[in-house]
Amino acid sequence: MTASASETSSASGSVDLLDEEVLAAFGERGRVLYDEKIKPLVEPEQNGKHIAVHLDTGDYALAANSPDALRVLRQRRPDGIVMTTIVGPDQMDQLAYRMMGMARSSAGQK
Repeated sequence: MTASASETSSASGSVDLLDEEVLAAFGERGRVLYDEKIKPLVEPEQNGKHIAVHLDTGDYALAANSPDALRVLRQRRPDGIVMTTIVGPDQMDQLAYRMMGMARSSAGQK
């Protein structure tokens, strides 16, 4: 992320800010979860698709774009922090992760 904070939104439409340190911790958590649990299940067959990953449960959804992947996952997991990225080699190493969260996350963000 290039900004000093990232916005997260809840199902109710409220917006919260995550500071860089919290955002970096969520990004690392997402990277580890993806590498260890999800990557073997989706690569290379789903390369190029967008994936939304629920950081609390490891649940994920695939779609043609990030908003659709997020929408599908939020139907199953309305609360918690979600990371979206593109499936494939080197995608998880990008500096700009899209973090979308809920006001009520297990990490206590509000």
